[in-house]
Amino acid sequence: GSPSAINNAGTVVGVRTTGSVYEPLVSSGGEPWLTLPVPAGSMSTFPTDINNSGVIVGVSFSPQWNPVAVRWTRGTSGYTLEILPRIANDPSSYATAINDLGQIIGARRTLGYQPTGTGWIYSDTAGFTDLTTLGFWIVPRDLNNAGFIIGGQERLNLATGQVDVIGQGPANYNAITGVAINASGMIAGASSLRSTSLNIVSVFRYVPGDGWTFIAGSSRYTTASSINRLGDIGYGELGAGIYLDGLGTFAGGNLLDPAVRTAG
Repeated sequence: GSPSAINNAGTVVGVRTTGSVYEPLVSSGGEPWLTLPVPAGSMSTFPTDINNSGVIVGVSFSPQWNPVAVRWTRGTSGYTLEILPRIANDPSSYATAINDLGQIIGARRTLGYQPTGTGWIYSDTAGFTDLTTLGFWIVPRDLNNAGFIIGGQERLNLATGQVDVIGQGPANYNAITGVAINASGMIAGASSLRSTSLNIVSVFRYVPGDGWTFIAGSSRYTTASSINRLGDIGYGELGAGIYLDGLGTFAGGNLLDPAVRTAG
């Protein structure tokens, strides 16, 4: 299994691949992976996020490559699968994130398994809002409980309807793309150097009022993935990396007990 997201209770969601087929997985409290239910006749299904109530969202593809957003809710007898409603007259949807209020964001199209096009926000109480009506025209990647949605270099405040640009970052880098946002508005993002000869991508952290700060990354393979409420960041660069606020950066494998590493 390959993990996608984790909540404060230690429940992890992820995916297992068999050839080009994706199978959704969940693990609670360090227990072995369990397979989540999938829609009948689906080709590939995988989770993209989980909130602190244990509600999981993701996407399921038909054999014709049409994606639909799905939600898993845990009950006494396991997880219940639900195909989420879609915007009227729109056959496709792709959930990218869920917050603790149950608000779900996503994209309206895909290119292969990647979300593309414009986005939406959905909740059981408020229904759908097309984010283009609020001036947000790109794929929404994450949202926090305060109602801030990020995607690309943009940030949308649902309370005010205001869209702004998060900030350029260092002058020698291209504009930083936000990937994940925490409760206090800190953002994890990544960007490549402007250099035409050096193909280097680095991870940055955005702190409201202070802007972007370099975290790690000196190769073309660096990716940002997550940020928690403390401002710790998960990233990848030829392996799993972790930035711990105030302590620095570490290779994820080096923080494991040697006996655990030896056991695989």
